[in-house]
Amino acid sequence: MHFRLTLKIAIAAAALLAPVSASAAVLGYWQFEDTPGFFEDSSGSARTLTTPGGAAIPTQVALPGSGPGSAFATAVPGTTKAASFDGGDRFRRADEPAFTDTTFTVEALINGSDFATNSNQKSIIGQWNSTGNQRSWLLAVNGSGATAILNFLYSNDGIATSAVSSGLPALAAGTDYYVALAVDLSDTSAGGLTFYQKNLSTGVVSIASVAHAGTTLNDSAALLTIGATDQPSSAFTGLIDEVRYSDARLASTGLLVTVPEPGTAGLAVVVGLAALARRRRPA
Repeated sequence: MHFRLTLKIAIAAAALLAPVSASAAVLGYWQFEDTPGFFEDSSGSARTLTTPGGAAIPTQVALPGSGPGSAFATAVPGTTKAASFDGGDRFRRADEPAFTDTTFTVEALINGSDFATNSNQKSIIGQWNSTGNQRSWLLAVNGSGATAILNFLYSNDGIATSAVSSGLPALAAGTDYYVALAVDLSDTSAGGLTFYQKNLSTGVVSIASVAHAGTTLNDSAALLTIGATDQPSSAFTGLIDEVRYSDARLASTGLLVTVPEPGTAGLAVVVGLAALARRRRPA
């Protein structure tokens, strides 16, 4: 009986992670390296980032041999630099229709130095501005101390917000992680949103497929931003690297960082979580 139950869970998990698109295009891949350039797009799509100017400019840092960011080069071989955010600084990219498609995947390497400041939400990447009702979507971490939970915010009208928690193990400040979210909003079952999280120090991978309610995104005019929202608000503090945005819901085999298949040691699979959504208006 135990064997049958385990087999059913493994089969269900494998089905959730099956490839959805074989022809995904990378809309942007920002590696923050010297080549092709700190602000440049490595995908070939020519989506160069800009900054707001003044003091609100992320800084380029070399990855150390130990400490924050040291595991980034192991996760993505060849990377030597990362972007450092000190709260409020951000990268920006002009709005375009592709940024509010309802099927996409976003990925990043992160190390949050502080989850206690800049409100509960700390933005990784999204198209989000509460000014003028320009909310659309946002991948962020939600925390108020030494830990935070990966989560996804989205709005279909620019005003009301649905917040979906991954339910995955808490991220610890000062620890290197790979995080990703594969989205198909048209699928409101647990297969529509899949969160991936890998602790780069321990190698432990956690995956959650979560049901949700909404099927559309507000066609926001906000800029695509990394490290904060477009206002700015909900700023991330720490390192962000290897940000990739694809126009399809990628399977685990198509992600930047290798993750084991269900049933492999070191993998926690959470299948069919109920959507943890509520109506709220974050900054």
